[in-house]
Amino acid sequence: MSKKYAEDSLSIVIPSFNEAGNIERVVRESLGVLQGLTDTFDIVVIDDESEDESPQILKRLSEEISQLTVIRNEPRKGCHPSSLVGFKAAKGNYQYFIPGDGQIPADEITKFVDCAKEGNDVVYSWRVQRADPPHRRYVSSFYNWVLRTFLGIKIHDTDSSSLLTKRAVDELLPHVDSGGAFITVDILLRAERMGMNIGEVKIRHLPRTAGVATGLNFKDTLIAMGGFFKMGWWLLNQRDGGKKES
Repeated sequence: MSKKYAEDSLSIVIPSFNEAGNIERVVRESLGVLQGLTDTFDIVVIDDESEDESPQILKRLSEEISQLTVIRNEPRKGCHPSSLVGFKAAKGNYQYFIPGDGQIPADEITKFVDCAKEGNDVVYSWRVQRADPPHRRYVSSFYNWVLRTFLGIKIHDTDSSSLLTKRAVDELLPHVDSGGAFITVDILLRAERMGMNIGEVKIRHLPRTAGVATGLNFKDTLIAMGGFFKMGWWLLNQRDGGKKES
């Protein structure tokens, strides 16, 4: 029986910070999923200057798994900036980003790839039933409401996992200059401006079983606010006669 994506090359990009309790499971699950889908794949883990046992775990895994590439950030960049590092290092024609906390299953990649094969170069995910504490759900909901209301974004969940085609990585990412979580919005708005199609898929979201979430803090909030105003100004200039990016 042939593999579902036998003719395709796939990548899973995994930013990780202090996920010693999760990262081995996430890598091994990713490996198992990819092995069942295609013979041409790679896994890229970006260790965001972890302070726990993650570096030792990843070193051992990289010696065992030939398809695994480990990159260590110095200094720490944050989850979404780390995903850009991973996308640029990955080799697949379809590159799927999941965090190292294990809350988004690796096997959801099939939904993203199928959506991309319908003609979408960027595919976002929608965690319809988000398995996070209430305060994280409320902040995320408000953030996405602001984006929809003031920037006209139609995607429901911009700060979750995504997939980029190799075309998007090569042609779109060089234009992205935002920081923090706002990188995903920058990608979306620039993709639209460049005439790329954007898709969205509903995914499962699992409870965190180890470690502590670190993505919601004052610094990231300030970066996101700065990105919001920067992209709002960029959109205004584009609508006032700016040319499409190419």
